[in-house]
Amino acid sequence: GEIKTYLDVGCGNCKKTQLTGERLGLDYKDVYGAYIIEWEDAYDKKSRKGLKINFVPLKSSKDLRFKRNFFSLITFDEVLHHADNYKTLLLESHRILKKDGLLLVKEHDIVTSMDSMFVDIQHSIFNSYELKKNKSSGHYKNWIDWNYIITECGFKLIKILADKKYYSEIENVTRTYYEIYKKL
Repeated sequence: GEIKTYLDVGCGNCKKTQLTGERLGLDYKDVYGAYIIEWEDAYDKKSRKGLKINFVPLKSSKDLRFKRNFFSLITFDEVLHHADNYKTLLLESHRILKKDGLLLVKEHDIVTSMDSMFVDIQHSIFNSYELKKNKSSGHYKNWIDWNYIITECGFKLIKILADKKYYSEIENVTRTYYEIYKKL
């Protein structure tokens, strides 16, 4: 179906959110960037100025207070492993996503403790929040575990997207990949 409404959960500075909305041909009133207040970074707040999307502050990663069956597309761009209540977040996403709506997840495929260490290093370099708030690693999982959790929350896997870089340990040291799901 056609994508008419879009929500990016954990949008950070929300620049990718606006760009995605534009590429989908959506009016800014149909594009939402949800940022989690407790994760917010001063840089993100400043860099959101002037963007044309709907900014939605969330008290926590389980606070998706939108109407049932509202969105056509929801994205999580390396967000789920940060959420203390990722299952609640996925169930809420299911509630607010329209029937046959799409869920796009970008995550790390963590198989070894070395993979986990590389992701922790990446977080410490790019986001001081990780150093201040998190004493330990995130909720890292491999793609099979994430797939099990997401399908258990009422979604069906449509496609796993991994480009050539996924298979290169030099170009994709944190082993990121995409999964597309449809709401059942």
